[in-house]
Amino acid sequence: MADYFTKDVDIVVIGAGQNGLIAANYLKRAGFSVMVIERRLESGGGLTGEEPTRNGFWHTTGNPFQDLAAILPFMTELDLAQYNGRWILPEVQSSLALPDGRWLVVYSDLARTFSSIAAISQRDAEKWRAIVLQFQADLPAIRAHLTSKPGDPARENYRLTGFSRLTAAAEGKTPAEVLDDTFESDAVKALVLMHLAAPRGIASDYEGAGSIVPLAIGLAAENRLQAGGVHELAQVLWSACVRGDGDVWDSTAATRILVEDGRAVGVEVAGGRQIRARAVISSIDLEATFLNLLGETQLPADLSRHICNFVPDEYSLFAVHLALREPPRFADPDAGRAFRINLGIDSPAANQVLWQEIRAGALPQQAGMTIFSTVIWDPSQAHKGMSNTTIWQLVPRKLAGGRSWAEVKDSYARLLIERLSRWAPNVSGETILESVAHTPDLLVEKWPNLKPGLFGGRNSGGQALFARPFPGLTHRSSIPGLYLANASMAPGAGLTGLPGIIAARLVAEDLGERIAVATQ
Repeated sequence: MADYFTKDVDIVVIGAGQNGLIAANYLKRAGFSVMVIERRLESGGGLTGEEPTRNGFWHTTGNPFQDLAAILPFMTELDLAQYNGRWILPEVQSSLALPDGRWLVVYSDLARTFSSIAAISQRDAEKWRAIVLQFQADLPAIRAHLTSKPGDPARENYRLTGFSRLTAAAEGKTPAEVLDDTFESDAVKALVLMHLAAPRGIASDYEGAGSIVPLAIGLAAENRLQAGGVHELAQVLWSACVRGDGDVWDSTAATRILVEDGRAVGVEVAGGRQIRARAVISSIDLEATFLNLLGETQLPADLSRHICNFVPDEYSLFAVHLALREPPRFADPDAGRAFRINLGIDSPAANQVLWQEIRAGALPQQAGMTIFSTVIWDPSQAHKGMSNTTIWQLVPRKLAGGRSWAEVKDSYARLLIERLSRWAPNVSGETILESVAHTPDLLVEKWPNLKPGLFGGRNSGGQALFARPFPGLTHRSSIPGLYLANASMAPGAGLTGLPGIIAARLVAEDLGERIAVATQ
């Protein structure tokens, strides 16, 4: 078993976020000895649940949305149920408040979603249903495609599906152009735009990102929660890794990737200890991997230039975590139970106003909020009858005019709470036990891996989807023995584990083994 005294393993993984832990688990199950190195005290990365407000109120301070759970097979393939890995599927998935007081609601039941959309546009309801049914029919091929490595026959097989034809028709277009081609209702367009913005990191005018619109629609009703909270999923993956021939070193910073004769052969950690390996997987950001742990002298000049020119995200999230005496009460009870409640962006025009503010570096006055209270679907997340509610507002990464987030944090948090109370009037006064704001700079301070942004870098143009991060760099890097599994890699950000699965498959192949991923 790999343990603290180990000096040699088959694979060293840098970073114990979702991608790193999933890669480690697949490789361990394939028979390799694996050591995961994690800088922070606890594993998980964006799989983070904390009590920033009051004890007993568990808030997701990372990302709660596991909408690719319908595609990803890791929960069953890695036998995670034995470690308390269990998905909860919310019956009410997403809702959008409309200007006339009505709500657009997405349910896990397609028929109910159809009825909600049809009340606004019968044509759009039929379009939505057709996309979702095509997604469901082609799900095995989609799963095989998204978890495949370059050159895998699964990618060609996917191109023969009806769903692929939907995405192919959207290639080269922006999300706004695809939505205009597909739907007539501003409400339906706005809902999809909100799902793309967070957690996908995609704006309405991002060149080349339009082809993800059909996937966003197919996944809109597929969000899952890990029972016990997202941090429990980190613990599940950690437990699975350390059982058997794998281990995780927390509070251990990698300081150098060891290179001999041009090949990565291990990792040195703080204190000078070295772990030799046949392969190294880095699940931390590109700059930290190549410029800090390797150093520019080890890199081809064009690779160093590409990394320095990699375009970061242009926006981020301002989060307000609330400990409430009761859950927010909205006019529509079903809409108020949605796993994600979308407020403010009720049309493409409102979305455009928000993005003008973000790109000007202004503190947005246009609401663009996602609200989630995981306790509604998992009562273990707060005290009985109470609520762990979080507000996400889309904001610029940095404010113009030299203003700091510290200057505006408290006043902007109060403004966002007041905005929420317009739709949920009980969120005020004595109902609020505690509120804590997390600003964009705090998130990067906490997770340096987020230096390119929450979404792993701009998901547009030459950095969009399967072109990520840029031409010439894939999960099997140009440094022999070094593989990449961070959020900047294809197919993009979100708590998907896909970069980890793809990197693991490539490592196994190069070391003479094969990792098959279930497609059913």
